[in-house]
Amino acid sequence: MTAPGGSPSPAELLPRLAGLEVVVLGDPVLDAWLDGSATRLCREGPIPVVDVAGTRLAPGGAADAAANLAGLGARVRLVGPVGDDSDAAELRE
Repeated sequence: MTAPGGSPSPAELLPRLAGLEVVVLGDPVLDAWLDGSATRLCREGPIPVVDVAGTRLAPGGAADAAANLAGLGARVRLVGPVGDDSDAAELRE
């Protein structure tokens, strides 16, 4: 099946990613989501005070694009600045 205009459909393109060498250039980011409950607002402004019950981390920015391409079978090289702290170590994993 081809997309309008004669170009291949996404379903036809996905198998072509397996083994493809891709360079992703950009800012790798570590995204974090905090899970918890908020029962009051901060005195200084309308900001919820959250009792954190858990944290979920995931690659974001260019790191997300690289992880998605790798998950589709591409061989990926990510080029971008990363710090030297615990968050950077988590992102590298």
